[in-house]
Amino acid sequence: MVFDELLAGLAPFKNLIFLTLALLGPLLFFHIGQLFGLERRYEPQFWGRLGLCLFLFMTASAHFTDPMAMAVMLPEFVPFREYIVVLTGFLEIGLGLAVLYNPVTRLMGWAIIAMLIGFLPANIYAALNYIPFGGAEMGPAYLLVRVPYQAFLAGFAFWTTQTGQHASTKRFGQLA
Repeated sequence: MVFDELLAGLAPFKNLIFLTLALLGPLLFFHIGQLFGLERRYEPQFWGRLGLCLFLFMTASAHFTDPMAMAVMLPEFVPFREYIVVLTGFLEIGLGLAVLYNPVTRLMGWAIIAMLIGFLPANIYAALNYIPFGGAEMGPAYLLVRVPYQAFLAGFAFWTTQTGQHASTKRFGQLA
């Protein structure tokens, strides 16, 4: 009975939970491998960037599968809302791929952080207007989860792209 209530309470966050598993999964894989004595071939930040890539690919997929549903997250005065949704999906895919390319890893990290900051007003608008997409139908209470989550994502992007070894210590053109 209590478990059913817990699952029902988590239902609006199922996508966020799944995306978090995709984000942290490669890093968890790395740490489990370390426990079993696997060779440390890449640093943890690489695995975090791989998770960031997966996360961005998965979030981008929503931009293409139902752009009309996402378009209502933007105020009506914004022109070409559906096109903006599709373009931002391509942006997420591009950043997801680029974050793995060593010479631009640090720059792409800052670009991802800027994108997350840029997307936050749309999430706030959606929550304040109870838009039925991605949990925002919960209204302003959704922001109690979404805003800290955006901050977590920005911090994760910073950690994976601004710390550790990158282009300055590896050959040009090598994957990070």
